Amino acid sequence: MSEILLYETKEAVAILTINDAPYNRMSLDFMDQLEDMVNKISVDSSIRAVVLTASGLDNFSVGMNLKQLPEGVERKGSRDALFDQRLSVIEKIENMNKPWIVTLFGYCLGGGLEIPLGCHFRLAASEDAQIGLPELDLGAVPAWGGSARLAKCVGEHHAMDMILRSKKISGKRALEIGLVHEVWPLENLKDAAIQLAKELANLGYKNRLLFCGFGEPLLYKHLVEAVTILKNEMPWQENIHIVTNGDRLNKAKAKELYKAGVNKIFVSMYQGPNQVHRFKKIFEDVDPSMYLLQHYYKPEEENYGFEKLSNRAGYNFEDKSVNTTCNLPFYAMNIHHDGDVILCCQDWTKRTRFGNVMKTNVKDIWINNMALQRFRAKLRENRSMTPCKNCNVDGTLYGNKSKEILRAA
Repeated sequence: MSEILLYETKEAVAILTINDAPYNRMSLDFMDQLEDMVNKISVDSSIRAVVLTASGLDNFSVGMNLKQLPEGVERKGSRDALFDQRLSVIEKIENMNKPWIVTLFGYCLGGGLEIPLGCHFRLAASEDAQIGLPELDLGAVPAWGGSARLAKCVGEHHAMDMILRSKKISGKRALEIGLVHEVWPLENLKDAAIQLAKELANLGYKNRLLFCGFGEPLLYKHLVEAVTILKNEMPWQENIHIVTNGDRLNKAKAKELYKAGVNKIFVSMYQGPNQVHRFKKIFEDVDPSMYLLQHYYKPEEENYGFEKLSNRAGYNFEDKSVNTTCNLPFYAMNIHHDGDVILCCQDWTKRTRFGNVMKTNVKDIWINNMALQRFRAKLRENRSMTPCKNCNVDGTLYGNKSKEILRAA
């Protein structure tokens, strides 16, 4: 099998290059090699971001090599199996907790757009890009999930315009309708993608946003609207989670939240096993991966690294020593409604502040804020400082890898 997909690494970034210039067709061998690489990258802890690009400067990809369709059916055993492979690969990219950045230049057609639609960041050339799903001109339809992803990304109006008219759009137009995130001169495009990937790798971003904090999210009457705005403004954001005590949760509200874009609902149960039946009823028609019932009344070894709660909206600070360090500030950024970045969701009185995302970009706060760096350095040793010294959260369940990343940054 020829090397139709090249692989290299730069620091913590994997760079995949389609090696079939000038057309960079998505052949059968390409899909097999991409499937293998996706599986390997997903379990490689040294890789924290991925760039997908193509050789040359002519085209990203003209899509599937249609002449290979009969051979593909024979190889896979059926037409369904052939296309299932493509659907599976894109879904794995889309759901991977490592950001994928793709470069769009020249022709980006059919599969040459369907795979990028599964990536988290799309960068396009500012000139000569022709981006589209022209399958209807060939008497077919987008078969790799592109119709749904395009509508989710740019809205039904623009998606129908592109699909039903087999319309090809430029990089600048793609930026206007929200299909791509940035446009760059062609000669700078690949370098820009690699630089973005390095930044994301250094941040250790896991593609997760969580609505939680100092109170009950479902008390906020504009919560569904906020989730909807978030999905519209950040269509690549695939993991939006909510933590709730469940008092105001019912089937209708859960359905509304999922429809708006929530991927997982965490229910913190404080009262005891009697609550399980009620919440199981609410989620009886929901995929089990989209909710989690957190049993805070269980024994300590089963309660997710936290002690029992003494209220129904978070943790109490107590005059009590916890003989562990805490990883929370190493893997999670807590942003208050006014943009202030605070230590964690337990610091509800905002005794610590490390900048404001309205005034300073997230990367600079996370990596370069000296006050936050000093706080982390102290937490590596103990939790003797305020407000950590009286916090009863264990804080060691997650974050060890993030701590090592920041130690080396």
